[in-house]
Parts: sequence; structure tokens; C-alpha cells
Amino acid sequence: MKALLPFSKYHGLGNDFVLIDARELARDASLLCLLDCWPRVVARLCDRNFGVGADGVILCIPLPLKGGDLLRAPLKQAVMKPQKRGTGDYPVRHDRDEPERFQAPAAWKDYELSMEKLTGGYPDRDQCELAWLYTNSDGSPAAMCGNGLRCLAAWAKDNLCLAEDAGFKIATARGPVAAAFDDCLIEVDIGKPVLDAASIPVSVPGSGPGAEPLVGVTLSAAGREFTVTPVGMGNPHCVIFGDENLKGYEAPEPGKASDFFPESLKEAARAIQAHQMFPESVNVEFVRIASRQSVDVLVYERGCGPTLACASGAAAVVVAGVLGDRLDRRVSVRLPGGELTVGYSADDEHVRIKGAACEIFSGVVRLDLGGLVANGQHSATEVPLS
Repeated sequence: MKALLPFSKYHGLGNDFVLIDARELARDASLLCLLDCWPRVVARLCDRNFGVGADGVILCIPLPLKGGDLLRAPLKQAVMKPQKRGTGDYPVRHDRDEPERFQAPAAWKDYELSMEKLTGGYPDRDQCELAWLYTNSDGSPAAMCGNGLRCLAAWAKDNLCLAEDAGFKIATARGPVAAAFDDCLIEVDIGKPVLDAASIPVSVPGSGPGAEPLVGVTLSAAGREFTVTPVGMGNPHCVIFGDENLKGYEAPEPGKASDFFPESLKEAARAIQAHQMFPESVNVEFVRIASRQSVDVLVYERGCGPTLACASGAAAVVVAGVLGDRLDRRVSVRLPGGELTVGYSADDEHVRIKGAACEIFSGVVRLDLGGLVANGQHSATEVPLS
């Protein structure tokens, strides 16, 4: 059995994502079963040869789930009537200009129950206008992705009935994330960093509750010794300062970024991810300091590999730089895909990330439901809430 699933593709500095309006799953009862094999669905969508191609998938969940204007708020796109499009009938979409055309589908009750199960444990969800479920390209769950959050904010601005200058909050497993627009840039407040080793998590002798943050710890991997600073941003990061790691590195030109990550650093990053210090693996950041307000960074993501940009990684770099008195609290972070501005406030200790995010294209993907569901072994409900 095959089904058509509408999607949009967005990117933040080349870090690209497939975004799916969760309400689409309720438009066709057969689509809701995709949540039962979500990791397989995500892996298929993210496949750059057999799917759409992306670094991750974001399920966009308008709130509140029961009642409220935003729940029934139709998408911004004009309604598209059924017609032949090569792969079959193109599904009818919501239409903001003709809201009377929108009718709650028969699967709506099941949809509400499914979304409640996914997001019911998110802290302070009732204070938010939108929730998300983020999954890496390999199907593994993640509680935080800074570029993904900016893309979700851009999607909300494009698709929901929000005022052009309105800020709003996104419910996540880590807590609400405030999003605001500044011309063509989007800023997200991803909260306080996690510096307690057990909560990152990091396994180091003597790093129990109440211990000081781990700054400049020696780690042996891939036949080398690295001085690392672990930081949690809702996901674990291992920050490594050292100009020698990026010796000779120059940011790639647009469209020529395939070989930007040195093989020696790939090997080191994989070894660090497998190190016993990081029981849940880790995102690895290699940093070259240009000044106290400017750095170059390469990120090897957990569950993804080399990436053009990682906003939570950029945030972790600035936090680690402040802890080690290497960086100021507002820093320009240059990644292969572009530049982010990261602020680490001394007042509330929150980290705020500002950068661009925009839509690449929208479309419909044809999925073989029988093959996905039959082989599915995990469900979307397994995403951790902390």
C-alpha cells in the first residue's frame, strides 16, 4: 500500500531538514501508522539517493491539540485540488483563505491521542504555540537541534497564522524555546547549557553531582591526545580547541562543500564518539580561534557525521570558550555552511543563536506503507524527554 505525504524542505546554513505538518497524518488514516515505524520513515526520507535527502526530519505540531484557533489554522499554501501528478492524486491541502474548506478528518481523535503521547511530557507545553519531534537522519532521536529549531520557526512564519513581528514558543523535550524574527534572521533561545557531567552525560571519575564543570580534560583517541570540554545543550557536545586541527582549512565555496571535512578529523571524531567518556556518543566540535569574538568550527554530528552547520554545536563552543576564558560572551561562529551569532548571557545564563533559515522547496513524497510498517521495530514514542 502506498500513500502520499506532503512535506517541506528547509535549511539553516546548509543543514537541511524535511518538515512535516503533523496534521497531515490525520488527513489520511493510513498515514498515522507511520508513527509506529518513525525511525524507518525518517531514514527513508533523509536518504539522498532514494528519498528526499536531509540531515533530519522535523514533525511540526501546532498547539493546542484540543480546540483553539491555531489547531484549526490552515496552511498558508493555496488549496491544491486533486489532480494527476505522475505519482498519483495530489492531496488536498488546507487553505488559509478559505477556512470553511477545512474539516477535521475522521482520524483526528487518533491524531490528538498520538500527539499527546509524543509531547505530553514536554515541560510547560501549555505555554507554547508549537511543538516538535526531531529525529536524526539515521532514525535516532534528539532533544535539541538549533538549526532545526530555526527552520521550524521559519516554517511556522510561512505556514501558520502568525503576525509578521510576533515571537512565539516551541515546546521541546528540554523545555520551551523562544523564537523571534529580526529581518531575515531568526533567533532562538535554547536555554541554559548543561554543565553537570552526569546530565550531559559524561563518564569521568570524580565528576559526580555538584562537581565543577569539566574544562580542558585530556582524552586519548585515534592515537592522539585531545584537550576537551564537554557541554550539554540538550544533546552532548565535546569541544576541542586547537588551531592545529584546522591547519590549512578554508571555508568551502557554496556548492563545493563535499570535501570540507579532513579525513584525519573524521577518524578522530568517530573514535571520540565511541570513547567510554561519552556513554551516549557525542557531537564533536573542532575549533580554531581567530579572536575572542570570532571562531571557525567543524562539527561531526552524532547520528549524522560531518555537517555544514550545527547551531547547538556553535552554542557549545561559545559556552566552552567562556568557561575556559578563551572567548567573549558574544561570538561570530563561522561554519562551512555560513555564519551564526551566538550569545551566552551573563544575566540569565541562556544561550541565544541567531542566523538564517529558509525554505528550499515543498512537495509530496510517495511512501510504501506496507514495507515500512512491516519492517518497523521502533516507534516515535521512544524519543527521550530529557
